[in-house]
Amino acid sequence: MSNQTQPIMIQGDREILAEDIEHIRLILRRFPTLSRKEIVHTLRETLEWLTPAGLPKVNACTKLLHRLEEQGNIRLPAKQQQYSHPASRGISTPVGGEL
Repeated sequence: MSNQTQPIMIQGDREILAEDIEHIRLILRRFPTLSRKEIVHTLRETLEWLTPAGLPKVNACTKLLHRLEEQGNIRLPAKQQQYSHPASRGISTPVGGEL
């Protein structure tokens, strides 16, 4: 059995092979402007990572990417600043009139 088919690690119920890690690196090189969220969804789709019920395993894919980055196998893009609507943060804006 070659090293190519032996698992490098296990994430959830999935064996991660060297070819999976190379695929992840390829996606990161080919699409350098994707956000972390977009990378997760792209990889989840291309690796066909689904639950037995057919739902996407987004959380497991996210954890895998973080593990690979912590181990120095990949480099993810910087986290993007998240913006939210002022009302969702509890900040009220006066409507016509003074406070």
